[in-house]
Amino acid sequence: MRVEKGSFGYRNYHFLRNAGITALIALVIAVQIAWGRRVGGTLSIVLTLTGILCVLPMANVLSPLLAMMRYRTPERAFFEKTQIYSDRGILLYDLIFTTKEKAFPADAVLIRSGALLVCGPAGQEDCRKLKVHLENSLRLEHLKLHVNLYPGEEPFLRALEALPEAGDCGNAEQKAAELLKNLSY
Repeated sequence: MRVEKGSFGYRNYHFLRNAGITALIALVIAVQIAWGRRVGGTLSIVLTLTGILCVLPMANVLSPLLAMMRYRTPERAFFEKTQIYSDRGILLYDLIFTTKEKAFPADAVLIRSGALLVCGPAGQEDCRKLKVHLENSLRLEHLKLHVNLYPGEEPFLRALEALPEAGDCGNAEQKAAELLKNLSY
């Protein structure tokens, strides 16, 4: 079952998919090297060399997997609590924004005209860097959305509750949603 980026459960799906790809590449490498030792001759050198060259694609999949391993999908109860407010704007889930220095998980993001509400994990330090990163990215796309960060579920849910219902989402909100999905790992 494929889970789209921005949907609830994406982080867990992405982790399992990348772990499977890494395991498959590791298995291919092990088979190539073992078979190369068994065969002998020129074929042995070719198989050993291709086994060694396969390490690079595995490293490209494995390094982000290890970096993002600690960010998992929140509990299903959080999804159910936020779905009540889906009429307030566009809701995205399980995003991980990366800057040059750090990765910032966003459990949920609400996009509505003029505002972007981001729910990060409680106790997340350096939230200002994430806010600046998102504002700069939105500005480059000529989107005028004010970014509000909320550390944890409760402040985010209170902010959602205080918002009035939004009308139909316009082109700018759809463009912002696509941009955030593209910015996310």
